[in-house]
Amino acid sequence: MRKLLIATAALTLTIAAAGLTAILGASDQSPDNPPAFEAASAYAVHTTSRVVNGSQQDVKDWVEEVRLASFMEAASGIPGVVSTSPISGTWGENGATRYAHLDNGHTAIDRIIENRDPDLFHYQVFGFTAPSRYVVNHIVGRIEYAPISETQTRVTWSYAISPTSPVTRPFAANFLANRIAPFMENTMDNMAKAVPF
Repeated sequence: MRKLLIATAALTLTIAAAGLTAILGASDQSPDNPPAFEAASAYAVHTTSRVVNGSQQDVKDWVEEVRLASFMEAASGIPGVVSTSPISGTWGENGATRYAHLDNGHTAIDRIIENRDPDLFHYQVFGFTAPSRYVVNHIVGRIEYAPISETQTRVTWSYAISPTSPVTRPFAANFLANRIAPFMENTMDNMAKAVPF
């Protein structure tokens, strides 16, 4: 009897997940199939910037060495990255992919779209295993480095969320505005304070 109840519960969950996917859509979890980019108007976007001491290339090299993630503090509803593992390519090179292992037990896939010296790190996050996959199709991030002078650089971080469907767009936009945006601002404050130049 117990086995029958477990099997019935598993079947119910599978049907419910299939129903959610049909109604809301879901992020593809295959590293070999990154989502296509949408028109700019399809994304919910937050952008923040800080002017820091250091030349353009020095600041970019430093941020990539210490990782922007090292300045991220745990926040409500936003999991931290505890480790990464390679999927393909060498991290830092265009097209490289890796798994990000999160502190809630789930994973996501990071893919470098373009890493260009001295001014750009452009990436995509997709393949979420957490329930957020029913709301967020993928995320496109950009970290840009613009010289203000020989000794100062503007670091600009943009985070663009593509919802899984028009139904989930308000939820994605709300999550970005109320959870991710403050998280990004705090991360950039921490980064700006830590710049060693």
